Amino acid sequence: MTTTVARWRARGWPADYDFHPFDKARSMFDSICPLLTDDPMTTMENFLGHSLRKDEPEALSEAERLRRAEREFSILLKSIHDLSVPWLASLKKERPGELASLIRAFVACGEAANLAAFQAERMERAQAAAGQIGAR
Repeated sequence: MTTTVARWRARGWPADYDFHPFDKARSMFDSICPLLTDDPMTTMENFLGHSLRKDEPEALSEAERLRRAEREFSILLKSIHDLSVPWLASLKKERPGELASLIRAFVACGEAANLAAFQAERMERAQAAAGQIGAR
């Protein structure tokens, strides 16, 4: 057992799994929700409200799902910004560890929004190109 832990430590404690950037951002945002609202029961759904509805997900194309994810992560970014700006200075002085978590969640949501936009754009361009070829 100790050799296994020693080997794991020597490799820099790698995880055996990687999270999708969307899942990582959602998880990180959920972890800072109580910090943003002073309510330990607050979750991402409280910030997104109706935009999280799963109405007719089969009817949405993959590009439309990505655009929805982009919009949701943008809403989360705005929420982090709006709720944290008034008390960033005190957070920096009194709770720097929580400030670091807030920044990591902000970055993760931004990266997820950018990734969703990039992937949706690629799909939409590919669909448009396929439509042009089919029209000839």
